[in-house]
Amino acid sequence: MKWRPALVAVAAGLTLTGCTFVPGDSAPRTIDAHYVPFNLLSKTAPHHPTVTTTPTTYVQRSIFLVTSSGHVVAAGRLVAVPANTMTTMSALLAGPTEDELLTGTTTLLSSRLQILSANQSGGTITLALAGSITDNAGSASEAEADGQLVLTALGSTNATAVRVVLNGRPVRLARPGSSDAFTVGEADYRSLLSH
Repeated sequence: MKWRPALVAVAAGLTLTGCTFVPGDSAPRTIDAHYVPFNLLSKTAPHHPTVTTTPTTYVQRSIFLVTSSGHVVAAGRLVAVPANTMTTMSALLAGPTEDELLTGTTTLLSSRLQILSANQSGGTITLALAGSITDNAGSASEAEADGQLVLTALGSTNATAVRVVLNGRPVRLARPGSSDAFTVGEADYRSLLSH
């Protein structure tokens, strides 16, 4: 009687083994078309859409940095298309390259400054910024820092004037040799440009 459970287990094992055995053919044979999976009988290879990536295109834009003599100079940057004021201002806020730093060219803009938006209405572009424009507010270099912002913004658009809203409030921009103003243009910073 002890052998009966063992015999049942062996019989069940053989039965299950028989269920998984697939007989093979000794030679190729023809299969009815309705048993062939979809597209395998097609005379052409099935079409599989390919995924392509478009290479990024760049254009040259000018940002403005400050030399050791206090002049504002244009520096070229490659900006991804579509190049607009936001992308150009982001390039400005990234600061000078290592090579530019070695030649004494720098930025007077605060590393905490962020561009939130750039909206043009007519000939005026309004830059919405967060943080602080410069780390040395009230210093003689404030006009150079503001010049960096204004000249870079004007170079990226057809606007002729710039306004800045900083932390939600309009701010007066420092102009060299003149009183501060809410709306400024290229002429206000022309004296800072390196010749």
